[in-house]
Amino acid sequence: MTETIIWRESPFGPCVSDHDGVLMYGILVESGHASYDFDFVIQDSDLQVLKANPARADALYWALTTCLQKHKNDFTQDQMDILLRDTLHSSAADFESFLDRFSAAHHIALRGYIERSTR
Repeated sequence: MTETIIWRESPFGPCVSDHDGVLMYGILVESGHASYDFDFVIQDSDLQVLKANPARADALYWALTTCLQKHKNDFTQDQMDILLRDTLHSSAADFESFLDRFSAAHHIALRGYIERSTR
């Protein structure tokens, strides 16, 4: 099996790798004293948005990190697909609405994390 990293946000941020033609979004999540690695299948259209739109890439990263810290053992690919849709492919108005809903549901200021991004 061949793995090639084709996008990396930062040395410790998420990355996208090509695993023999299958794109995988890889993320390391810290939870308490433990670190967990996760990989989710994504499509080329997802990769193109990650490369082109830093705010949406950050929204995916922070929303996914939040979900995985709370539900690391039972977060599914189907749930990832919903996050991909809401963060990367929604209209501008729907994206803003998602940020508000997610922030309220998880008691975080998602916009604040996006605005403070180091990129």
